[in-house]
Amino acid sequence: MDRNWRDGELVPDPNDPSYHENQSSDNITINGEPEKPNDTVTFKPITITDNPDSKDKKKWDNGDDIKQGADFDLNAAPTTEITTTDTQNTVEESNQNNEAVTKTTNSKFIPVNKQISSKINLNKLIFVRNAFIYDENGHVVQEDGAYQIKTQGQKVKILDNGRVYTFDGQEYYKIDSGNPDHPYYVRTSSVGNAPKKQAVVMRGTLKKYRINVYSKNGKVIGTWKKANKVKFDKKMYKKGHTYYRIQSTKYWVRSTSVNFVKKQAKTNKNK
Repeated sequence: MDRNWRDGELVPDPNDPSYHENQSSDNITINGEPEKPNDTVTFKPITITDNPDSKDKKKWDNGDDIKQGADFDLNAAPTTEITTTDTQNTVEESNQNNEAVTKTTNSKFIPVNKQISSKINLNKLIFVRNAFIYDENGHVVQEDGAYQIKTQGQKVKILDNGRVYTFDGQEYYKIDSGNPDHPYYVRTSSVGNAPKKQAVVMRGTLKKYRINVYSKNGKVIGTWKKANKVKFDKKMYKKGHTYYRIQSTKYWVRSTSVNFVKKQAKTNKNK
């Protein structure tokens, strides 16, 4: 299999039949499996009447009161220098007496005196872009002959308190593989904070006759019966998508399903 390297990272040939990227998609899943052409999926239809303000077209189209919220920050988590003389590549496990035992591994990834900033909650980190994962020999992990790729927005479990490792001049974090003796690694530039929900003041028209509505966890929980002019009061980012919450409800819609009223540009009346 041909291997191409770019900026110190292995980039498989897209024409390689084993190349497989698990991109996030809009496809409905059934019991965790992608929807098949012959599957029939029925969701509870949800009807919400048009927002009363939409009857006044001039007021509805006036975007002076709109607060869109800031763009979501999908940058890599910051790191800080740490003081330590421990440069062995080790893994910690328990013996029969439940005592911590540290042993050296043969991984080519070398720990350095740097780790994720202590201000960062390691339990809330996500992949901020689609990313390859690597085994301890620096090879892209494959399953059934396909390269495994973590998709933007997926949660990630960082090991060793966010310790940074280097391999061929690039920086990586050690991540959980399900086997403590053989962890995986991911480029530090691929991991960052999960964006927080934001309060917004937005309004718009749903584009289609029927669109999916989602829970706060990004799961489909129903469909609109018809397009409505509705207001939104919160904004969140989940698994590569931006969602808006229909005001004072538990229902979220994807930004791509809405034609938003835009904030009006201010004009100088003295001209």
